[in-house]
Amino acid sequence: MDVLAVKEGFNWAGFLLFPVWAIWHQLWFWAAGFVLTTIFIDWFIKLYFNDPFLQCAVFTGFLLVLGWTTNDIYRSSLIKRGFQERVVLLANSKIAAVWRYSSLVSQDFGKKSSNRAGGPW
Repeated sequence: MDVLAVKEGFNWAGFLLFPVWAIWHQLWFWAAGFVLTTIFIDWFIKLYFNDPFLQCAVFTGFLLVLGWTTNDIYRSSLIKRGFQERVVLLANSKIAAVWRYSSLVSQDFGKKSSNRAGGPW
């Protein structure tokens, strides 16, 4: 059984080097979309505003949005590749998350857990 841990939250690699990150994770469509979007932003601002400060601000905002959504993009691509999202865990690292998940699976193998209110938590 393959287990992958995907961090929830801001991704610095996605913020600083999104095309490299996307190519590393084989997200070709997202890498090409990033390049085309940055070319369009550059062209649009130079054509209509010709303001380098505005161009920098818009591009930085675009990178911030990518930094916050990069892990979600990766998670959705894994689901499309056949992985299943099983659980959200709190852990200090990816290795600790995989270890906690494997210990939960070995303890609850075959049992469906529920609390008194009937939920799975």
